[in-house]
Amino acid sequence: MNRYLLVDFENVGSDGLEGCDKLTREDHIILFYTSNTKKIEIDIVANHGKASFEWQEVPTGKQSADMHIGSYLGFLAGSNPDNESEVIILSKDTDFDKLISYWKARGVKASRIQKLKNEPTRTQAASAKGSNEKAALNNEIMQVLSKANFNADVVGCVASIVSKNIGAKNHKQQIYRAIISKFGQKQGLKIYNHVKKHI
Repeated sequence: MNRYLLVDFENVGSDGLEGCDKLTREDHIILFYTSNTKKIEIDIVANHGKASFEWQEVPTGKQSADMHIGSYLGFLAGSNPDNESEVIILSKDTDFDKLISYWKARGVKASRIQKLKNEPTRTQAASAKGSNEKAALNNEIMQVLSKANFNADVVGCVASIVSKNIGAKNHKQQIYRAIISKFGQKQGLKIYNHVKKHI
């Protein structure tokens, strides 16, 4: 899976990029800076592992880098309709969190980190993140269906179907088919309509 790191360099500086030498060919660093940016330590950015690296100088101005990063996130979301990529904003600025929530609600894999160095390796991250996200999603699906007054058997079965299929290619279609197969067209469609925006 391609992973795009949108770096708010004025916010995190070279320290935020420490550890970029461990990145892989699936990683793409896009570093946003203005003419006001402090010294960029070339040895940090020059050794970026196997990742691609791109400079994006943006105009100076209030929140200019933030607006350009937000715009680039939207560009990546539109360029990747199947959501097969992950976008990570590297910044300490919590204002990005609302933007990330907006795109996550639309199925985009987006997050924010403050430092690259503290991130686990891709393998560790995928394993930990995958299990944590599945548990959170399982709880979310159960709550949604419980609030819609479905019985405990339906709630447990559907949460299990979602957990089993989430992350697979065409997972929405697979979940839909499994629910229809289990509960029939009419009931299955009613159930699926409750969960589809959460998957």
